Amino acid sequence: MKTINFTLPNNLSLLHDQLLAAIPKLRPVPDANGDLEPVIAVEGDTTTVRLTVPDATDELAIAAVVTAHDHTMTQPDPAAGRKIRIAELLAIPRSDWTAAQQREAIELALRELTR
Repeated sequence: MKTINFTLPNNLSLLHDQLLAAIPKLRPVPDANGDLEPVIAVEGDTTTVRLTVPDATDELAIAAVVTAHDHTMTQPDPAAGRKIRIAELLAIPRSDWTAAQQREAIELALRELTR
């Protein structure tokens, strides 16, 4: 493993997601039990980034993602989208729901309960 450091304003959580999206080799891999093991560690504070990655990781690819990173962006909130859709479904009388809407409502409710 090697450590790569950057000094720039950042949103570490968003940067982590951007790195995983751009560099598939950094995505978690299953261990012998099938549990996902992380391949990258993203640490730092609001102005520093410390990445711990496998030795063979392409530093130019990482630098490209970090350089393009916009710390002012926010991550989409999947819960907000679910809540909006639940409200839309609840605005329809349940007696008028289609089978697909019933399944969707159950799935949305379960996702809210298990997050």
